[in-house]
Amino acid sequence: MRTLSDKKLNQFVNDFLESGEIINENWMPNKVIGIKNAGDIIGRKLFKSFKQKDLNKEIKYESIDFRRSTTSFKENFLRNGLSKLPTFMLTPLRLIENKFYLVKDKIFNSSMELPEKKGAGIKILLVDDAVDTGNTLIRSIFFLNEKYENPDIKIFCITVTSNSPKIKPDYNLFNENIIFPWSIDFKKKK
Repeated sequence: MRTLSDKKLNQFVNDFLESGEIINENWMPNKVIGIKNAGDIIGRKLFKSFKQKDLNKEIKYESIDFRRSTTSFKENFLRNGLSKLPTFMLTPLRLIENKFYLVKDKIFNSSMELPEKKGAGIKILLVDDAVDTGNTLIRSIFFLNEKYENPDIKIFCITVTSNSPKIKPDYNLFNENIIFPWSIDFKKKK
């Protein structure tokens, strides 16, 4: 399992943009949309890099919010309890949680707002931190197809954590479980 500090994450995002893989003369996003919470963090990093590198001066940023039904439980109860557990116990719990999401299908509550009307020709870079089942991405794409006329959507994620997600991103940096700077067990790995 890889651990990424915020500095390392910024470096991966910048290196990826500089590689030119995500942009070419045929495709340049005019909107970056981050999936809250973690995809929003990474999406903002990508958006900031697009602006700093002058790749697209007209690019806009939005976020959408999909929550697994267990997210508020995790945020309120587990954050306090898990932070006290030793590191050797946290990795197996993370893997169990991942397997749970691969089996469970009805796990989302959503609250989304995109204040834009339908428009043709929009190129969207949809950003999330990790793909486990692919359910979040599928729901996000469905929502964006309802919101915009024929959007051209490409997906960027830092990692894919399972061998057979329902949808795969166009771009990902890793294929493994990662401890991110916002992960409950990140501080224990310093």
